[in-house]
Amino acid sequence: MKKLATLGLLLIGGAAHAQTCNWNPVWRDDFDGTALDRSNWSLEVNGDGGGNGELQYYVDRPENMWVSGGILNIKAIREAYNGKTWTSARLRTKNAQDWTYGKIEARMRLPKASGTWPAFWMMATESQRDNHGWPNNGEIDIMEAAGTHEDISGTLHYGAYWPYNGNTGWPNPDNLIAPEPGRTKTDWHTYAVEWYEDHMVWSIDGVPKITSSRSVLDGPNPLRSNWDSFHNRPFHIILNLAIGGWFPGFPDGSEGPEQLMQVDYVAVYKNDDTWSIEGDTYVYRGETYKKYRVDGPASASYNWTLPAGVTLVSGQGTREIVAAIGNTARSGNFSVSFNSGCSLKTVSKPVTIEQGHTQVLANYESGLGLTHLQNGVAMGSSAVVNNPLPQGANTSARVLRYIRDASQPWDNLKITGFGHVNAGELRSGRAKIFVDVFYPAGTPDLLGKELGGGLENEAVVSVTPNWDGNTGRLARFSGTLGRAGEWRTQELHYTGTPDSNIAASQADNLVLMIDAGHTNAAEVYLDNVRIVWPDNGYSLKQTIADFDGTSNGAIKPAPYTSGALAVVANPAPGAANASPNVLRYVRDTGATYDTLAFNGISGIPDAMDAKHGMVRVAVDVYTTAPAGTIISLNLENELLAASVPASDWQVGRYSFHQAETTKTGQWETLEFNYNFAAALGDWANNRRSANFNEVDQLIFLITPGVASSGIFYFDNFRVMEYNKDAPASGASSSSSSSSSSSSTSSQPVSSSSSSIPSSSSSSSSTPVSSTSSSLSSSSVSSSLLLVSGGKPVTASTSLQAASAAVDGNEGTRWESAHGIDPSWLILDLGSTQNLSQVSIHWEAANAASYQIQGSNNGTSWTTLKTVTGGTFGDRTDIHAVSGSYRFIRIYCTERSAGNLWGYSIWELKVYAQAQAPAALAIASASASTSLLPASMAVDNNPGTRWESYHALDPSWLQLDLGSSRSLSSIAIDWEAANAADYQVLGSNDGSNWTSLASYSGGAFGNRTDTLNLSGNYRYLRINGTSRSTGNQWGYSIWEVRVLGW
Repeated sequence: MKKLATLGLLLIGGAAHAQTCNWNPVWRDDFDGTALDRSNWSLEVNGDGGGNGELQYYVDRPENMWVSGGILNIKAIREAYNGKTWTSARLRTKNAQDWTYGKIEARMRLPKASGTWPAFWMMATESQRDNHGWPNNGEIDIMEAAGTHEDISGTLHYGAYWPYNGNTGWPNPDNLIAPEPGRTKTDWHTYAVEWYEDHMVWSIDGVPKITSSRSVLDGPNPLRSNWDSFHNRPFHIILNLAIGGWFPGFPDGSEGPEQLMQVDYVAVYKNDDTWSIEGDTYVYRGETYKKYRVDGPASASYNWTLPAGVTLVSGQGTREIVAAIGNTARSGNFSVSFNSGCSLKTVSKPVTIEQGHTQVLANYESGLGLTHLQNGVAMGSSAVVNNPLPQGANTSARVLRYIRDASQPWDNLKITGFGHVNAGELRSGRAKIFVDVFYPAGTPDLLGKELGGGLENEAVVSVTPNWDGNTGRLARFSGTLGRAGEWRTQELHYTGTPDSNIAASQADNLVLMIDAGHTNAAEVYLDNVRIVWPDNGYSLKQTIADFDGTSNGAIKPAPYTSGALAVVANPAPGAANASPNVLRYVRDTGATYDTLAFNGISGIPDAMDAKHGMVRVAVDVYTTAPAGTIISLNLENELLAASVPASDWQVGRYSFHQAETTKTGQWETLEFNYNFAAALGDWANNRRSANFNEVDQLIFLITPGVASSGIFYFDNFRVMEYNKDAPASGASSSSSSSSSSSSTSSQPVSSSSSSIPSSSSSSSSTPVSSTSSSLSSSSVSSSLLLVSGGKPVTASTSLQAASAAVDGNEGTRWESAHGIDPSWLILDLGSTQNLSQVSIHWEAANAASYQIQGSNNGTSWTTLKTVTGGTFGDRTDIHAVSGSYRFIRIYCTERSAGNLWGYSIWELKVYAQAQAPAALAIASASASTSLLPASMAVDNNPGTRWESYHALDPSWLQLDLGSSRSLSSIAIDWEAANAADYQVLGSNDGSNWTSLASYSGGAFGNRTDTLNLSGNYRYLRINGTSRSTGNQWGYSIWEVRVLGW
């Protein structure tokens, strides 16, 4: 057909084109010629049904996909094929054309028939470092159409993890583009999304139709950002025609046996609001070849600036550079300035730089080294050959040449002989597997094919039948191959734990598979098979229990804890653990699943952090049980888990973690690594796994599944937080992709310190002003404290999050499932409070009758107030209550007349009587710089101190109280090298700061400053702006104390 507006100035692949202040084309495929451009597109081959119960098998054959007359044709055919009833095609640009921000557009003609599901959409090419896949990675649906309907959908998918699939199509759809007179999807139309840093706009034929934004997806102060799924990472384009599934429904027989989707062109545009830097968001110190580009005008001059410690190897002045990450580099912005043709632009990309040390499993400078087996047969020395293209990401002289056996769908390369590695760090995603991969142009094209892999235990898999692909497999990984003719460092992402019954430390085989499940030929070159272990380290976030007076959780009595326990003197005090008192625990010999249970846990507000290793539970252990004893950990929601028998093991559980003793008769620190997740989403029957923000209970299991005996001494149950910034100076080891060393480094040692600074209390309080009531009246006196703000909250059912009822935002609300009486909301105050008043701001869909109940164990309830006669409509109920309780339940028994929905609360506020301010526990401390650790300023030891670097103004010490607290005062014990002038700042997010107090004119020498504070803050910062006269050093503090409630 005649092409639309051919852009004569546009040269595909990023050559010169005219620049305007509007949208500038940076890539386009007009599907000219007679074949698909396989350097830009790959076809998926699978019958997975897209995870939606679809009926088609995606194939790569000319019957289902062809290019002709400037048109890409995708045809779905009704036929029996590999167990499916239809065939079709799905194309993607992954690792060929990947984009961050811009206008992504296609001109298309769609089928209109029962069960058809044409789609033009995008998925993330680079994963967020702290996620485990879809939907957290993000999905941008530019155009979807269903069956015979004329509606067009433009949807965003996000959310913490499956099965929690957040999307803009539910429960309040704002993704629908309604039918319009004269528009039918069987005609040609242009569908596009304009993707900006903080919002998106969907259009048809150039006319904007719907929008979404960060503010809509996140609201104020989100615990975990949904919009971050679409921020600062490249996505690739997908075109496909599905048949059946939940979205269009299944074909009813009225459709023809062949359905056709046609695409005239696909194009990407940029403007001054969407220029972006493309390149890796996450890198390691020591990497010597990292490419970054900006798709601006070819005629412009580009000035790149990089963080300190990062070297610009080549490309200054051009659109694409190569950077080397030095051993002292810190996370920061990669920036470039250029004239866009419209204005002088500076574009930045935040890049996270981590410290890691590399364990090389295999490289080939000196031959095969380790045993390499292809389909069980040992490879010979002739497999090691000269590097076919020693440049770019790999400059080694010798590499491994691997010829895939096309007769074997499960052709595999097994590397063994490197000893044991611990799969736990790899499951969490903190450690990573990398492989350098190359395949020549002109050989079978592998663009978009999967390089899969797994860690195995040889002793188990060697006696496992071939049909059993799970037993003995400790972790699976996958990556997507790039273009031909260039070396690429391929990261293998964790995808699952097939066998969780084997200790994670017992992995001694690595298996790699190219295009698994298919009988395709391939010639591939491999090098530098390696694991990069994290070295940023961990810092104390919160002490759960140390048996010397600190407690942010309680041990539950029998039957929840099955063994016998007592606090006793430390049996072997020493460097690893010098605490006076520890917990003695005698395992219940008759229990297959012996449990030690803690409830009241507040230190893991976002359990996804525990899943991906950003926080980690640790404990000191002393036992005479043999080394190799497995101790596992469940992260749970107490009320959900208690609602079902123990055999229903996924209900109320969030994730399962594992550790293993390595010593006997000595203290050691065990760190619990992620093992696998609970994934149960039966909301209709309230049988679901715990959400990531509902974890309030920890269950430790000693030798789970095996009845055994033993005496264990435990101490310092704690939550550790991964240091997001690399240490100030780096180690010499690195993750260099062109490493030529053939040695294998040792496994990483424990990254959590065994010394335990003071930890935080779980309670928080905030003073409030008076409010009014529609049913009862009372005022909030100045002697009352708000004790409910931001506390853990659970509900019988939730269409909108229970946490929205205590987030301090009158614009968000909890909403129960509709038509269910009774329904309830439970608030955990963290500790027993002397209650005075409860205020409930109801949304229109409210309760006519309800009770306010109190409890100290979350199971036995006392009615504090009974309310009847409530009317439909927005209202606030204020009730005086009394008694000392930890848990508050709003127990709704009857909806108001006219309420056809459920129960909905804008804000629930619980007040307690104020008491004299007390010393607040400080969860952790950090600093702008440290010659002596920041933790020494909060260790309750007047003989230790924090000291900043010398002669740096300003310098600061930051305190984390663990949660927002109501503040009264701060006392600072300065060492002689102190501040003349400083401020005390407060923050609730660690980024936005409010000045609380200031001090000036301080004299050199030891002194204590006490300053009054007010307000509710989690973080405090002592910001020294000038040093006292005579202070030639820096800033130094012996101890800091904070008073409040």
